[in-house]
Amino acid sequence: MSEVQDNSRSVIEEARRLAAEQIATFCRSMTEAAKELSPVDTGHNRDSIDHTANGLNGEVFTESGYGGWLEIGTSKMAARPYFQPAFEQTRQDMAG
Repeated sequence: MSEVQDNSRSVIEEARRLAAEQIATFCRSMTEAAKELSPVDTGHNRDSIDHTANGLNGEVFTESGYGGWLEIGTSKMAARPYFQPAFEQTRQDMAG
């Protein structure tokens, strides 16, 4: 009779590695999409869009100080969304 081997640890490690790769790819792709979709006035917001990806955590952000206001608008300025459309575009692209 053959012996059953427990490979669950290596399977879990490989799944985590592949998931981390996908998260990093998503963050890179969304960063590029957000830069393309960012409202272009001075380009400061566009140039401040970046990302981090560390294991199963990823983040796409802007450091312009006003990127969020562009996304949602203010009482004096209509919203000019670019992050949500970048997310949706990247999600669709990666889904195939």
